[in-house]
Amino acid sequence: MGIAIGLALAGAIWVLLWRTRPLSTSSLQIAGAALMIGLAGYALQGRPGLAGSPAAARPPEPLPPAMPVELASEFYGRFNSATFWLVLANSYMKRGDSASGVATLQSAVRARPRDSELWIAFGNALVTHGGGRTSPAAELAYRRADAAAPDHPGPAFFYGLARLRQGDVGTALALWKRVLASAPPTASWRTGLELRISLVERLQSEQRAP
Repeated sequence: MGIAIGLALAGAIWVLLWRTRPLSTSSLQIAGAALMIGLAGYALQGRPGLAGSPAAARPPEPLPPAMPVELASEFYGRFNSATFWLVLANSYMKRGDSASGVATLQSAVRARPRDSELWIAFGNALVTHGGGRTSPAAELAYRRADAAAPDHPGPAFFYGLARLRQGDVGTALALWKRVLASAPPTASWRTGLELRISLVERLQSEQRAP
């Protein structure tokens, strides 16, 4: 079918050139030969029967995990009842599917409404899904995390981290310093929190410097 269409088009072009006579007889012969060579090449190498192959879509960019494993382990330990849900949600976030990550953690907090770590992860996922902004739903999730474990440092720390992602350095530092002030001297996460506060304060001072 493709060859037949090509022959018809080539014939029409040659007839048009012959009738209008924009070229000499010898030039017409050369043009006709060029058309026939082109058709011969298409007949030998062209494959019109092949299905189209549109360019593959770019894979989605990975998103921040709903709950970074190493960071969460400082406050909640490495393996606990929330681990299954967090691993599943993080796998969705890694594939760039924040909607499925949010849905997974929504199911998780419905199943375990007293799990502070899951509420924090739910809030984190909502922030990511909202383009880095703390929506009212995310704010509620962090409050529920604090209500589930009012004396635990995790909710305040991770809420401070969410505020820091939005550039709200003052709120983040205030929350982290409050957590540090109430931290037992032997708390395993104390040193890491002190280091993060120091780094954020240094960055803040550098930004303020002329």
